[in-house]
Amino acid sequence: MKYIFLFFLFVSWNLTAHAITVAATFPPIYSLVSSVMLNVDTPLLINQKAHLSHHTYELKTSEAKIIRKADIIFWVSPELETYMPKALKNIAKKDVISVPLIEKTKDLKILPSLRKNQRQDVHIWLDPNNAEKMVDEIASVLSSYDPKNKKTYLENAQNFKKIISTLKENQLSAQENTPTIISFHDGYQYLFEYMGLKGSSSLIVDEETLTGPKSMEKIKNNLIQKKPMCLIVNPNMKKKTLQLLTNNQYKVIRTEPMGWSYKNKPPHYMTLMRRTMRYIKNCLEL
Repeated sequence: MKYIFLFFLFVSWNLTAHAITVAATFPPIYSLVSSVMLNVDTPLLINQKAHLSHHTYELKTSEAKIIRKADIIFWVSPELETYMPKALKNIAKKDVISVPLIEKTKDLKILPSLRKNQRQDVHIWLDPNNAEKMVDEIASVLSSYDPKNKKTYLENAQNFKKIISTLKENQLSAQENTPTIISFHDGYQYLFEYMGLKGSSSLIVDEETLTGPKSMEKIKNNLIQKKPMCLIVNPNMKKKTLQLLTNNQYKVIRTEPMGWSYKNKPPHYMTLMRRTMRYIKNCLEL
């Protein structure tokens, strides 16, 4: 009886000893990781609630605990998750596997940032072609540290890439003049290029930067010059602010690229992308 007990104790220890705890920083990246880990395990989501900006975010205690527990952490870039370099140094395990996807993923399309203090536009997941490449990188990392589930990771990656590729249905046929859409968030240039919206662009319009009539007038003049058919604004933008900027002259989509309003399940990325593309096409009457 004693030896039977020790045998089961050894088996139990052996199974848990090789288990890995995987974490991802925010919903779209979490969704990509979840899809690769399907039928193996569920990763942990570090940022579970919406906040104003990843660029200036400070970790909550519950989020720090997840970082401390994780063996592998998937994130995007120090320019986006500004808290991660310090967290990796002071909170995470010494042997944690850190995977900043913008650096580790091969052949990504990386656009220049519209922000003065950033080199790159870090919203890389808004190009589905980039998402497919990140899925491959996620599967490769997981396979290296959990080889017994390598086959499942690789199969899941291939299956999810096929699903992501269906987003091509929303690409516009080549044409000289497409309706113009302006985003008040700086990350949508990836999606505009992917969809084929040639005249569309992004502005950096944070309500905290709208400090007076001059800043308001600058944006209003920009809109008058570009004559957009539609605007994308943050869901949290106050109606009064939006009215002052637009004089109710444009059709408006209220959405944001981090996908906070959708449930954090494996299909999350596809839900975010499909709905955003549908909102754009409906708004532009395409």
